[in-house]
Amino acid sequence: MHILGIDLAKKTFDVTLLTPAGVRHHHTFPNTPAGFRDLWRWVRAHDARSVRACMEATNVYWEALAQYLVEQDATVHVVNPPRIKGYAQSQMLRNKTGKQDSATIAAFCAAHNLTAWVPPTAAQRKLRALVRHRDDLIASRIQ
Repeated sequence: MHILGIDLAKKTFDVTLLTPAGVRHHHTFPNTPAGFRDLWRWVRAHDARSVRACMEATNVYWEALAQYLVEQDATVHVVNPPRIKGYAQSQMLRNKTGKQDSATIAAFCAAHNLTAWVPPTAAQRKLRALVRHRDDLIASRIQ
């Protein structure tokens, strides 16, 4: 099974594809629907048929990509960022680059038996959007 470590940012995301043989491939993509499609073509070009993708729950940047990967039949794991940070510290990794972070996330995923992320239902997504909108209105009124 191939493991995909993903380090997300607002405009781009770095990925490290870890093959069953232990070979690492790295690439950077734009954090857009077109970038998601390019990622999946890149993964398939590396002959990955079964993929476990792992990413941090960073703000809201991860949600669209996680949903896309589930739709492509990848197993997605969304991890709390302090778990990845603790793992990196335990491995004596100190550099903070997108390439290094995606490799660390891939290694973390390979080393742990993680629970698969289940996408929220349409009703849950709508409720979350309404709550966020309400919070924005309250913050605006307080100003």
